[in-house]
Amino acid sequence: MFCKDMLELKESLINAVNLDGETPLITTVRNGHVSLSSFLLGQHCFVHHGSRQAILQQDRYGFNALHHAIRNGHKDLALEMIAAQPALSQAVGKHNESPMYFAVMRNFTQVFEKLIQNPLSACSGGQHGYNCLHAAVKNDHQEFVKIIMKKRPELAREVDTVQNTPIAHAVQYDKIDILQVLLEHDSTLGYLTNNKGMPLLNIAAWRGVVAAARKLLEHCPGAPYLEPNGSTCLHV
Repeated sequence: MFCKDMLELKESLINAVNLDGETPLITTVRNGHVSLSSFLLGQHCFVHHGSRQAILQQDRYGFNALHHAIRNGHKDLALEMIAAQPALSQAVGKHNESPMYFAVMRNFTQVFEKLIQNPLSACSGGQHGYNCLHAAVKNDHQEFVKIIMKKRPELAREVDTVQNTPIAHAVQYDKIDILQVLLEHDSTLGYLTNNKGMPLLNIAAWRGVVAAARKLLEHCPGAPYLEPNGSTCLHV
């Protein structure tokens, strides 16, 4: 193998970074050379003991090798990277994209489950301010929602750039099964309002999603319905 011969001649090449911020490992993953990526990963982990920082290198977009493996659909390679260097899960891209967010968006269950087992894994998800729970709701992935609510329940109260929580998305887009999962885990979520003081019942009324309103009232019979301007869900 040409790459193996080159590293035998000059092993420091494995840590070299080009003008795009890419190590040879990132370049191979980005270009879909899975077997070569696996080889280079092994060289980093088992031969070059001082190359941990090179494994964690992020390119000009803020993506590391794990980001690229998940984005490009290389599930087995992603699992291999997580096992070899768990700290890869902590990095976020220039628009705040975490490897876990990409795993949720791609519906990569095994990769997601491995990432969420690490309490240090980043959960953020892009320029819209989503976290991985926002993404799971958007993708209508009940199992991911269940796992996140068990492992990272605090994500249910985080807001995106327009101040919507994950449950607000579930109401707005009439995702009844997702709404059921969220409220079963924490019924107090049904009492949240957005930054303008609009309750979830009013969001349901605005969108005309009757089933979502019924589900809210089933779990939260005292759910708020009054906005700061005096409008109720009936006005809406």
